[in-house]
This record gives sequence, C-alpha cells and structure tokens, in this order.
Amino acid sequence: MFMNPLDEGEFISQYLGPELRSSHFQNHNWNFSGQNVDPDDATPGILGYEHNWDNPRYPEFLLQNPAVRPYLAGVSFHCYAGNVADAQNAVHDLDPGTPIYFTECTGGYWATDFATNLGNDVEGQMINVLRNWGKTVVMWNMALDPTGGPTVQQGCGNCRGIVTIDSSTTPATVSRNVEYYALGHLAKFVETGAYRIDSNSFGSGSVEDVAFKNPDGSVAVLVYNAAATPSDFSLNWKGKTVSYTLPAGAVATLSWAGYTGSTFDVTAGPGSRTIVPGGSTDFGVSVNHSGSDHAPVSLQVLGLPPGADASLVHIPFTSEWALPITSKPNLRSGSYPITILGTQGAADRSSTVQLNVGDPETPFGGTPWTLPGQVEAENFDNGGNYIGYFNLDPSDPSGNTYRAPASVGIEPTSDVGGGYDVGYTKEGEWLRYTVNVTHGGIVNLQARVASLGQGGYYHVSFDGKNATGNLFVPATGWWQNWTTQVSPAFHLEPGRHMMQLTFDGNGPIGGMGNFNWFAIQPVTAGTAYPASPAAIPGTIQAEDFDAGGKGVAYWNGAASNGGGANYPPGETVYIEDCSDAGGGFDVGQTNPGDWLDYTVNIASAGTYTLRVRVATAVGGGVFHLAVDGRSVTPLISVPETEGWQTWQTLEVLDVQLPRGVHTLQLVMDSGGYYNTVGNFNWFSIQ
Repeated sequence: MFMNPLDEGEFISQYLGPELRSSHFQNHNWNFSGQNVDPDDATPGILGYEHNWDNPRYPEFLLQNPAVRPYLAGVSFHCYAGNVADAQNAVHDLDPGTPIYFTECTGGYWATDFATNLGNDVEGQMINVLRNWGKTVVMWNMALDPTGGPTVQQGCGNCRGIVTIDSSTTPATVSRNVEYYALGHLAKFVETGAYRIDSNSFGSGSVEDVAFKNPDGSVAVLVYNAAATPSDFSLNWKGKTVSYTLPAGAVATLSWAGYTGSTFDVTAGPGSRTIVPGGSTDFGVSVNHSGSDHAPVSLQVLGLPPGADASLVHIPFTSEWALPITSKPNLRSGSYPITILGTQGAADRSSTVQLNVGDPETPFGGTPWTLPGQVEAENFDNGGNYIGYFNLDPSDPSGNTYRAPASVGIEPTSDVGGGYDVGYTKEGEWLRYTVNVTHGGIVNLQARVASLGQGGYYHVSFDGKNATGNLFVPATGWWQNWTTQVSPAFHLEPGRHMMQLTFDGNGPIGGMGNFNWFAIQPVTAGTAYPASPAAIPGTIQAEDFDAGGKGVAYWNGAASNGGGANYPPGETVYIEDCSDAGGGFDVGQTNPGDWLDYTVNIASAGTYTLRVRVATAVGGGVFHLAVDGRSVTPLISVPETEGWQTWQTLEVLDVQLPRGVHTLQLVMDSGGYYNTVGNFNWFSIQ
C-alpha cells in the first residue's frame, strides 16, 4: 500500500503513534533528539518512509512535520532505486540527529554469479550504507524455500533468502547463500552497540572499507577489494601497523582487541564546520566506554573564541550530546580548534574539531540583486562554503575558475546570452543571493533549467520561508537544452531579503539539473476560457484553464499534449477523453510544480466547500488551491482510486474566499508513486 508523505504523516501522528503510546509500546534506546526527553514516556519507535533511496524528500517531509516528529525513531531506506550516498546524506544534512536505518534489499536467482553478488552486497549494501550514516544492514528474507517462497499476494517468486531451506529432504537441507557470507563478515565481528569510526577508503574500483569500535573496545574493519588485481593495504591504529594483501574481488574482516583495561573515548564530529559571524552551527559528541567502568564522564568545551557561545545538550537514551554553537556579529574570522574534554576520575580523553569562521556574507559584485529582475545562478553570495553556498564537492568539478576557489560546479553555457550555468548539482546543496525587492506584490519565479532526463526537486525561499513550493526540473533532452520553468504565484514584500535556492532531491538520473538564471517577475494574468470568468458558487472543468499560454495560464514540463484531446488547441497540458459521468475531458499526467490558472468571479466573500473529482491507479500525490498567490486550502492528498478513470470526489470544508474577480490556481505540490499527482476532472466550490 502506497502512502504519500502527507497521508503517512497523518496516519502516524493521529492514529498509529497515539495508539501505540496508549498501549505502552515504549521505545527503548531508539529515541533521538526530536523525541520526548522523559524516560518514563511511552512514545513508540516508528521508522518513517521505509522505501527506496530515490525519494529522500519523503522522509524529509516527515521529519519537518512537528506533529509526526515526536513519534519517529528514525527513517529507513531500501536499495532498489536511487543512490545511497545522495539520499542518506540528504537526510543527515537536514537533521544530523536522525537515525538512518537500512532495512531491505534482496538478491535473486536472476543473478547467479557468487563473486559478483558478493561484491555488490558488500560494497552497495554494507560499506556504502554504513559509511553514509546507516545504523543497520537488513536483508529482505532470512530463510526461503527453493522456489523463493513462501510468498503472499504477488510477492517475489525468484528472490533469494540468506539461507535456502529444502524441506523435501529428511532432515531438511540448509544451503548458505552469498548473502549469508556477506552478512557474516559484519555480524560475527561487529557487536550490538558498536559505532563507526573514521577510516579512509579508496572508492569504487579499489580497496573499500568501513571500520567499527565495539563496546568492549575491540575494532573491526570490513575490507573489499573491488579492483581486478590483488591489492596491498595497511591498517594503522594507535601507532601500530599491519599490512595485508587482498585478492581481487575478495572480502575480509580484520579485528583486534583495541584497548586493554577499562577506559573510555570522546569523539566529536564532523571534523569541521564553517559559519559566518553572527551565524550558528552544531557538532555531535559521543562517549564510548571500553571495559567494565561505565561511571559518568563529565564533559567540558574548551577553545571557544570570544563572541561564540556553546552548551552541550544530552540526547535522551543515548551516550551522545549535541553541541550547538552560536556567535555574535563581532566574531572574528579565522579557524578555531574546539576541544571537548571528558573526565572520569583521574582519566582524561578529548576530541578536537575545527570551527571555521568565514568572512561575512556579501552580495557578489557588492550590491544586492534588484528584484523584479534576473539573477545569474553562478553569481551567488560571497563568503564561501556553508555561507554563500553549500556544496558537497571539494572543488569545482568542472574545473572552471569563474568563482574560484568556490566548489560549486560552474561551466560555460550555450544558452542564449552565453555566460555560465550551475551544474553538477546534488541534493542537500544550496546557493544564496542577497536581493533587494523594489516593488512587492504577486510574483512568480522563472528558472532557466536543463536536464538530460527528469531532474530533481528544488525550491526557492526568501528569508528562510519556502516561497515557490516543490519544483521539479523537467527532462529537456540534454544538459544544454534550456527551458524556462515558471513557479506558482506567491507574495513578496519590498525590501532586502535573502533568496536561497535549495536542491531537495535527486532525479532518476542523479542530480537536480543545470541552472542558468532566475527571474522574479510580477504575475501576468491570463484571460478566462472559454469565455467569461467562472462563477463561484459553481463547477469548473479542469481542462477549462485560462487562455494565455504556457507560463501565463499554466505551467508543466511537457513539450506537447500527450493525452490526445486537442483541447484547448496548441497547449502542452495533458488533456484526455474522460469516462466519468458526463464525459468530456480530464487533465492527467500532473507532476510536482505544475499549475493551472482559472479566472473566477466569486459572488460573495465567505466560507465554501470544495469538491474535487480525482482518479489514479496508484498512490497519488498532494495538491492545493490558491487565490491570487495565497493558499486557501490545506494540502490535499489524492487517494488511490484503483484506476486512472475510476473517479472519486474529495471534499474540503471551510474554504475562505474573497468576493470579486480573482485568479484561482490549482497547484501540484508533490508526486505519488509514479511522481504523478493524479487525474483531475472538475472541481466544485459551493
């Protein structure tokens, strides 16, 4: 059963979470920083999302919902689509306190080569998962029979278990499959309560590894040689070194005692953070006991520069602390080592991180960009990484020097006007622009974008408030085939603002797409179609959106009407014949960021009831209605109706509308199972 994030959030916050809490299904040792700090609280541990790496926006949506967050013990991913590093880092970067669990992957009888499967499992489902903030590795089935069963409904008939049990023999025959040996390299040596410790890895095609420290102080390192030839490597630990030769395609786990006696470790991370004077950031601190002495450890923060403040905040039910750091505008630029000192009796342990204070954020070129107007994507603010931009690359992957030493991917563009564009985009990254709005009002964002295939999700915010909603880069056929995407309408106040472009989720081919420029312009209104403004109270056919063309009366990412019904003529909205009662047409193939405008004449200001006729063969997405750029409905979820022409009427009460002629906008917010929101026949406002 598919749920969109709005539905899952409602199910968790209003039904599952409260019911489990009332039944005292208490969460033991799963809590994280967003949950209740009361150790007697019976809050359960629920893992949100539980699906593939290709849609990290889904768990992010749950984490950002304050009604859902208290019930979540973390989020979980499966392996069948997307990129592990992109997805798990995106969630971690959004909220470093969120535990990330990897809970499903399966081998199958379609893949029979043991050596290939071993490498794929160890590299993809173990090393990469655990090096990117994963806390667990769980395969799909522990035991199956020789036919891949038992299964339920339309379950996988050729999936492979960790072991295969053939009960036709006496006694039953147990066969250990490749997944058994892959998991054994972890399960035999990495104990419950272990935590990952830093280790360098040489990446895909070479020696890859992940290292752990167990509660008893022992250390285990899982190593895989992905090269085609034997590889020599060495392990260095506390001044001692061991060398080893690993055959091509081989896997090994090396383990040693680590510490002797009773001691503890203090570990802080990440290694460095960068802020602007007056900004804030945070580090994480963990205390790991080795041996029998688990007496409390007192912690101190040393080395804070004048103008910076910090206090350790214990994360309930864990041996971890958050270390938020705030600063004053007079904090001087520079690099400051911050040491976290732990004391237990006469023993001291410490860990040092680097607080980098960059130059103050300033507009590129010295003057805020004037809006309404156009801003080149490559002209983001000065200040460096974490200040004017956030980028995951150590340097500009294109090799361009236009904004050197910035690590943003800037490349020459063949779009009209030439210059540069921003490419090599990845989820979690962002760009900031200081702007000055000379004339406020109802505006939209126009973004010049290009992508070989379907791109990813992004949004634009002003002063931290999402203005555009979710936008989805369409496939333009090549990285330098450009189109202008137009956002739904929104209100923007005059004055100086901080505009931020945030890359929220990678597309199916990886990355967001390429971005040339952005423009903020006053909305150009369409004209009523087919004739006069639609009367409210009344019913509006979805296909009767305004005249004015793409970017004025509607926007979608299509190049033509793929529905076959040439109504209205020449537009790219997907219009098809409708088999619902009354016939006519419907609007289909709706995607996040699409919108349709309708000029309406509202008879009187007041409270109305909205009814919307929808259909979808799979789990649908989320939409809302706005009037003159302001939302008038909550987010509305499209349920699965069991067919693209199996129609259902949704009802929304208490819709407040003003009197007179206005622009009513139907906005697609987030996609469902196929990233489509659903089909729309009509909506009635009475």
